Amino acid sequence: MTKSEFIEEKQKILKSMPDTICFTRGEAECILEELEEYHAIETELREKYHANADMKELIKYFIETIFKGEKHDRFCILTNEEAKMWEEYQSIGTVEEIMERLTEREEINKCLEIRGKGGHT
Repeated sequence: MTKSEFIEEKQKILKSMPDTICFTRGEAECILEELEEYHAIETELREKYHANADMKELIKYFIETIFKGEKHDRFCILTNEEAKMWEEYQSIGTVEEIMERLTEREEINKCLEIRGKGGHT
């Protein structure tokens, strides 16, 4: 089924449905469980992997990257080796943290230099 055929079919179904729909308790539970699973996956993607896109975007990017070979600014797929290198890179810290450590190091070096010249601090 093509996308346009799917949209036509969806519109026919929606037009034939009443404004209110009743579900059995089991059907409602299944729908809610499915939504809960997607919500959990999306939460994990954001918290654990720092994903800055929702599930729909990620799936779209994944398909375009894997199957179509397209490139995206906000999405890439890493090999295990690349993922390990990325984690090591991230462990260095943010630019701000690195700058803070460099400033502290410079201050320590200045103190040591002054002491080495016979000065007191």
